[in-house]
Amino acid sequence: MNMKNILGTDLKCCGTKPMTGYFRDGFCRTTETDRGRHVVACIVDEKFLHFTRQKGNDLSSPNPMYNFPGLKPGDNWCLCQDRWNEAFNNGIKTKVIKNLKIDSQLNPNYNFNNFLEGDSNRLARSAGYAVSNRPGGTSFNPLLIFGGVGLGKTHLANAIGINIKQKFPDKTVLYISAEKFTQQYIESVKKNNRNDFIHFYQLIDVLIIDDVQFFSGKSGTQDVFFHIFNHLHQNGKQLVLTSDKAPVDMQEIEQRLLSRFKWGLSAELQTPDYETRISIVKNKLNRDGVEMDEEIIFYVAKHIKTNVRELEGAIISLMAQSSFNRKNITIDLAKVIVDHES
Repeated sequence: MNMKNILGTDLKCCGTKPMTGYFRDGFCRTTETDRGRHVVACIVDEKFLHFTRQKGNDLSSPNPMYNFPGLKPGDNWCLCQDRWNEAFNNGIKTKVIKNLKIDSQLNPNYNFNNFLEGDSNRLARSAGYAVSNRPGGTSFNPLLIFGGVGLGKTHLANAIGINIKQKFPDKTVLYISAEKFTQQYIESVKKNNRNDFIHFYQLIDVLIIDDVQFFSGKSGTQDVFFHIFNHLHQNGKQLVLTSDKAPVDMQEIEQRLLSRFKWGLSAELQTPDYETRISIVKNKLNRDGVEMDEEIIFYVAKHIKTNVRELEGAIISLMAQSSFNRKNITIDLAKVIVDHES
């Protein structure tokens, strides 16, 4: 894992070897080439470049800590803090990189506008909305959303992240599945850069992990997440977790991690009631600009009860049949689709 992997940007370094480390508050502490000293990530300008090259030429032999071949104004650069301080004390100033952008991995289609509230999800939705208005500032930390398949856990988790990004654009939000998190961890162990992996996740202001039950039985992943969780929580960062089970029902998860899952609020998403299912169908039709007789809407909502995903899937099937096969959406067609979905 090099600097580009961690930061998502090209960052040249002042040493002779590739530099590994993590970015935090405008500085980067290396783990390999700089013996633990702080390193400054900066954007080079003409004066700064001239100063560093002049310092390199003053020495009997070229010093890589001052002279980097191919460096040009506008480059992102990484150099020892004492070298940067020396330049600064000589009146040479350059822009220190403060905020490197990390892709949030959020799905913009999953937002609060199309996550309809009902008795089955009111607590979870209200808590999620509160968290999105004050990330890290409520007692709902972590917020653990749990429930069966297709009830909207991923949707709500993304909606929280999207709302935070809109209200607090400077905050670093990251959505990731527990499976992908585990894969990244395994890869970091193989490449002997576990610390870089931990340090990267300690940068996040709002960490959203989907399907944490996937951590079951994976002791290494649980251990590393335990340390990341502690760091983020102690520093007032927000954690949002989803699971198909309540913490009390999770198997093969360490007790110390389960206890932390219970620090905040565990909110359940239940099967939507009839009225909410009608609202979901109408909202879906409205978003797609499709008209449908209420008799058909009521029939679909009445007979597909298990989850939101199957309900919306039935509506999509009806629209597809109508569009591709040039059929009118009738009650008979709805009965065929419902029988197929059930």
